[in-house]
Amino acid sequence: MNSRVGYVSIQCFDKNLSKVVYLKTTNGGVSWEENEFPILPGYEALSVFFINENTGWIGGMRFLKDGYVSGESYRTENAGVKWLTDTNFLNVNRFRLVHKNIYAVGKNFYKIQSP
Repeated sequence: MNSRVGYVSIQCFDKNLSKVVYLKTTNGGVSWEENEFPILPGYEALSVFFINENTGWIGGMRFLKDGYVSGESYRTENAGVKWLTDTNFLNVNRFRLVHKNIYAVGKNFYKIQSP
């Protein structure tokens, strides 16, 4: 990664959507490209984090019909071309890189092993 590449998650409050939208810049924020991927309805993306050009996570939550909250994360290994469900990190709303360690906060406090 470098200072020109960045990502932003877009939180949407429409519970009926079947896609998540996030933005990517490759020119330090001068312009942004919209990207999306399919999800189950009711999911809200709260955070996005990339450790390098290819590997990243999107964390969020889903409001269940019984009033509870659930929320898997999604992981990509190919710069967002394909996203896979990652149930290791639930309800994540923040990712942080601290001294080469990745931390996430959501249902629990998580330390993610760097790829």
